[in-house]
Amino acid sequence: MNSNPKRFLFLGSLDWEPNVKGVKWLIESVWPKVKKQLPDAQLHIAGRNMSDDMKKPTDGVVYRGQIESVNSYYEEGEIVVVPLFSGSGIRIKIVEALSNQKVVITTDIGLSGLDFTPNQDLVVANTANDFAQTMLDLALHDVSRNQFKELGYHAYNRMYSKEAYLDKLNHFFKTISE
Repeated sequence: MNSNPKRFLFLGSLDWEPNVKGVKWLIESVWPKVKKQLPDAQLHIAGRNMSDDMKKPTDGVVYRGQIESVNSYYEEGEIVVVPLFSGSGIRIKIVEALSNQKVVITTDIGLSGLDFTPNQDLVVANTANDFAQTMLDLALHDVSRNQFKELGYHAYNRMYSKEAYLDKLNHFFKTISE
């Protein structure tokens, strides 16, 4: 399947309250603004433990549930949305998306715990209007989308790849053996 910049992807555990609230906000407050300007856009929601009450029929929203392959899922679109307004810890799904050379749109809370540079390695938008406008801009502008994909992937490689962790571990062992 070819990657589609007008197919937005969400992936996360849908029994975790911050994800549930973020997806509801995305569908209710952001998605209508996107669909108005981009009628052929699709929002794919994937994740385990999706409740039936979450699957409210909405134009352009595809509820996928649990997926078999994250990598195959990421091949379907170019933009990953991570709307989080609460919660803590490292957002593995952001690191994973960037490792798959996807553009990530998240919030300040989504970025917390990560060392990525906002609006350089990924895009941060905290209001419904800003989130929708960012989704539209990235879907419609190849140069901007490709720049974020490239910068995000390089940042991932520099800080979170297996090689980056091995370099940090080697440096640690060198300092303690001196």
